Amino acid sequence: MDTKRWVTRAVGTLVIAAALLGQGRDVRASENERSHGIEGAWRTVVTITDCATGSAQFSFPSLSLFITGGGLIESNGDQGGLGEWQHVGGRNYTSVYSFLEFNPDGTFAGNTNAWSTVRLSANGNTFSSTTTAQITDAEGTVLFEACGTRAGRRL
Repeated sequence: MDTKRWVTRAVGTLVIAAALLGQGRDVRASENERSHGIEGAWRTVVTITDCATGSAQFSFPSLSLFITGGGLIESNGDQGGLGEWQHVGGRNYTSVYSFLEFNPDGTFAGNTNAWSTVRLSANGNTFSSTTTAQITDAEGTVLFEACGTRAGRRL
């Protein structure tokens, strides 16, 4: 693994750890915490779908941290993304987050920007979401759009 990729992973891990420590909370949600909606740490499976047909293309694991006050940290192993979430009523939420993209030589390539609608289960232990994303170049020009779903379970 090259140094820049290792540093990117290490920084992502430190950001997540700092957010958890800054909250002064245990990652595992108690019954009381579950009553506070989507806030907390989640293990998710992201499925990329064909935007036109909705058919699944591939899936990968991810982690999400919904922070009290609306902050959001996303991690899919080799990338960390930052964003925000908002409660829109009942068990429904929206989120927006962004990942930085880099070329193999380590230069900035652009962003992946994602917008999700999230539905929390009645017991608060799982969620499902639909997501659309735009992948841009370094100047912000949209290169292509992607669609997907997520299924989350509390850590």
